[in-house]
Amino acid sequence: MNEKILCKKIRDLICRERDEKLISYGIPDVINRNTPDVDYKFTTDKNIYVIEHTLIESFEYQIQDDEDFSSTFSDLQTEFEDKFRKDGCYLLIFPINSLKKIQSKRRNNILQSLKKWILNNAPRLRSPSMKINNLNAIDETPPGVPFKVSLRFLPGNNGKFLIGRFSPDNLEKKREVRIRKAIHRKSEKLKKAKGKNGISIMAFEYDDISLGNYVEISSIILKEYDNLPDLKPDNIYLVNTSIDNYWVLYRIVENGINCKYFNRIEPF
Repeated sequence: MNEKILCKKIRDLICRERDEKLISYGIPDVINRNTPDVDYKFTTDKNIYVIEHTLIESFEYQIQDDEDFSSTFSDLQTEFEDKFRKDGCYLLIFPINSLKKIQSKRRNNILQSLKKWILNNAPRLRSPSMKINNLNAIDETPPGVPFKVSLRFLPGNNGKFLIGRFSPDNLEKKREVRIRKAIHRKSEKLKKAKGKNGISIMAFEYDDISLGNYVEISSIILKEYDNLPDLKPDNIYLVNTSIDNYWVLYRIVENGINCKYFNRIEPF
């Protein structure tokens, strides 16, 4: 999650574009834990701004699953890069929430079992274009591993070993429900925090481009925005942080007006 950095970037963008001088800033949600408050607040020589940040979960427990998945399996990419065939790349796909009910002390044993299985099976795979022995995918539950995985050989990215996760069932519907809950809950906080003359900003972040794109997510946000009664935030931004050092910001709503073509700023 990039809450603090993202809020500061939005602050700097607004000051720069609107030619306003920053006077003060802070994190009310940290200072005042007894009552709900916004994630970030700053004052310029012209306006007061309040920001609420939301990291979009495309499925239940995604944030925790991201952490578990990365900490347990990310080293596979470097360990097996250039270890097998160089005329394509390997993709190892895991189920969503595969480690949810598995204790941390068991995970290293699972990782070691998975490595043995990869070493035994990766050399068997060939490009789909080959006429002889064209096995290009293996779907099975490896010995010592309590879930099914899929190992595939694909063209391009020569020698790379990539890891990923299957897209969960009903992904779009589940994401829509989570965005709806977030936008209604956060809008109430923003309205209270901005007062009569402040400007409210709702910042959505998504960091897994394989599970959604800005058009799909923006459409859901606008649908829920239109259904808000008198709680509408002044500005809504969507920020893609899936690529380090190359974030992209999309303006969804600016000054209470729907940005029809989602004005884009990159890198943000």
